Amino acid sequence: MEVAKFLELISKVPRFEELNHSGKKVLVRVDINVPLDKSKNQILDDFRIFAHSQTIRKLLDLNCAVVVIAHQGRPGDKEFSSLELHSKVLSRYLNQEVKFIDDIIGPAAREEIRKLNRGEVLMLENVRFLSEETLERTPEEHSNSFLVRKLSSLFDEFILDAFAAIHRPHASIVGFTCTMPSCMGIVLQREIDALKHVLESGSRSTLIIAGGAKIPDTIKVIGKILERNIADKIIVGGLVSTVFTAAKYGATGWLKNFIESKKLQEQVDTAKKLLEKYSGKIETPLDHVVVKPDGTTQIVDVQNIQDEIVDIGPRTLDLYKEIVGNYENVIMTGPVGHIEKEEYTKGTVELLTTMISKCKFTAIGGGHTVMIARKLNLLDKLSHVSTGGRAFLYTLAGEELPGLVALAKSRERFSKMIEAGKTAK
Repeated sequence: MEVAKFLELISKVPRFEELNHSGKKVLVRVDINVPLDKSKNQILDDFRIFAHSQTIRKLLDLNCAVVVIAHQGRPGDKEFSSLELHSKVLSRYLNQEVKFIDDIIGPAAREEIRKLNRGEVLMLENVRFLSEETLERTPEEHSNSFLVRKLSSLFDEFILDAFAAIHRPHASIVGFTCTMPSCMGIVLQREIDALKHVLESGSRSTLIIAGGAKIPDTIKVIGKILERNIADKIIVGGLVSTVFTAAKYGATGWLKNFIESKKLQEQVDTAKKLLEKYSGKIETPLDHVVVKPDGTTQIVDVQNIQDEIVDIGPRTLDLYKEIVGNYENVIMTGPVGHIEKEEYTKGTVELLTTMISKCKFTAIGGGHTVMIARKLNLLDKLSHVSTGGRAFLYTLAGEELPGLVALAKSRERFSKMIEAGKTAK
């Protein structure tokens, strides 16, 4: 989606404050798909649940009855599970009970929805337990699904707050927009406002720090962002930088084994083309911290990688911090080191603190990046903390967003009700 088209689209999407929510029974689609250790029945990072609790709390303060619908993982994944644990974490953030039912559209779920009083919250079971949820269809087609048909008559309005899933034309994302007045939630609204700020600022003002471990996705997005001239420069770190290092200098030792074992040669070839096409736009490391077989660490030049890379080196860190200071908007979408161990967090931490101290607009996304910023109590010092790091980059890269399109169409469909503030059926 072109920048002008995206900006035009979001101008048509109903914002949270445009609907009169007071006293309504509201269905809220959130994205609380979180890192999960099923063996310990433990959520490893609950930032998304915390973020969405703000939308739900606002609705409760408006005397609404709130029903939450969401997913966790996908069929076949190790993190595909029930949402019962999520409801308990949400209860803690709301400081009140969140009722949970292991049903979605059956008689038991519908009865619980009917009985729900104002000021109460009910979470339904993982919507992806329904096979029809993940079918990719138009909003009109999804409006005839069992999910939408069974639930729509029980609600006054629908709120889409699942930013990390708005690129998916799934039933719970687009279907309800056809059947009742709909709008963005507070989380989605903040994400869109942050994206709007970056896109309207122009590429010369924007730097992206692309780190983390999701190599193919990140490299694909880097190419699209540079092609669309959304950012002036991209600096790479983490495992993403390994393919750029291999593309630029070749690979020996650990780096060679890593590229081969992960079948990343195609990504190395892509990185090489990007470096040739966008010379000067992509900054790669000069040195790295590596861990040797005996467990000790060593700083080595980027052309002599024989052991496992665990962080960017001091020369790279100095260069990257200098670059960061030259930009108004800086977006970090992944750590530049293996932050699972504190001794490998130096690069990520110092880049975060440099962003905060020197840049006007700072945004971070991705579970590990948010986790370390949260641990350091830096979240409230950042301009924006995204609930979907990849989704934020994908949107900048021009990916189509069926969820937003569906909301814009819903505004047309229910315009009279929205304008009059009459969201009850």
